[in-house]
Amino acid sequence: MKIAIFGDVPIPSYMAHSITRMHLCEALAVNNEVDFFVPNRSDSVNCDDGVYSFYGVDEIFKITEIPKLKPSRIFYDIVLKYVVHKGDYDLFFTSSIAALSSVIKLKVDVLYEMHQPLNQQNMSLLVKNSKKSNFRGIVVISDPLKEYCINHGILEDQILVCRSSTKINKFISGIDYRSKFKLNNEKKTIGYAGSMYIGKGIEKILEISKENVDLNFLIAGVNINNIDFNEYENVFWVGKLKPSEVHGFLSGCDVLLMPYSESVESYGGNSDIGKYMSPTKLFEYIGAGKPIISSDLEILKIEGIKHCVIYASDSVLDWSLHIRDILNDPVKYDELCREYGRIVGEYSYDKKVVAITEFLNKNK
Repeated sequence: MKIAIFGDVPIPSYMAHSITRMHLCEALAVNNEVDFFVPNRSDSVNCDDGVYSFYGVDEIFKITEIPKLKPSRIFYDIVLKYVVHKGDYDLFFTSSIAALSSVIKLKVDVLYEMHQPLNQQNMSLLVKNSKKSNFRGIVVISDPLKEYCINHGILEDQILVCRSSTKINKFISGIDYRSKFKLNNEKKTIGYAGSMYIGKGIEKILEISKENVDLNFLIAGVNINNIDFNEYENVFWVGKLKPSEVHGFLSGCDVLLMPYSESVESYGGNSDIGKYMSPTKLFEYIGAGKPIISSDLEILKIEGIKHCVIYASDSVLDWSLHIRDILNDPVKYDELCREYGRIVGEYSYDKKVVAITEFLNKNK
């Protein structure tokens, strides 16, 4: 199958959506011809070693930048439609409503992916487009998001729930951050990698660190709130990591924390995605194979995973006790690590591609 994928995200960047899109392109390209189209955006980052190495993916699909002309109507209705029409694709896959609404007029099969609720105008457009004969369905990342779509008029058999995924090999081992920061190796290291938007948990981790000064806390991610980590004697900010380096960082920690709040800011801080998310972080952590302590939220209790995640209440004391318990119980510690190794393949991008392919075949 010849597939055109459009992502309205900066490539390369540290955005979670850009990372998941690149890994999905790689997985799809194993048995399909995949072209990934991205707009030429000013907020992409520089990477000296090339975009494929930046993300840690094989160069088995093509990335093409197309000019993001203004007004946007010209870009979507003229430039993007021309590119897709010229390529004679079997499937167009996007998470952009504007791109979907333009390309579906070409009669090429279209698959839409949704990561969070849409505003009323865009949801109305999605429902309208879902009635077209070449609309092949919606991929959503959580069950609450599926219910949201059904409640707004999308047919249930048009929806596939496909959660976030993880890579299980070919990661760069990364830097030994314990050595870089001259950390005492007799101290255990607690890790966190991800964004620092409100609701993602960095505030909670800093509180926990104050009550556990005999532990090292390693933090990786973009410091958007300009936190002064020097105020904390046992917290070390390693900076932002290339996506290909995250696995090595996580694997070098002893325990990984995921202290989400019920309300979570999306990229840019424009909306609350807490009720609908399927956090990429959870699946990255599983791929690292180290014990995970998470907030006790229903959205994070995923079937097939929740049995091997430790859930903590909102209190700093509870988080501290769970950290101590798992570090002081080598039998349980090893059991969790082995269980992550057993289940990680079930949440790989390859499995996601299988699910999408079966969904498309069923909905012909």
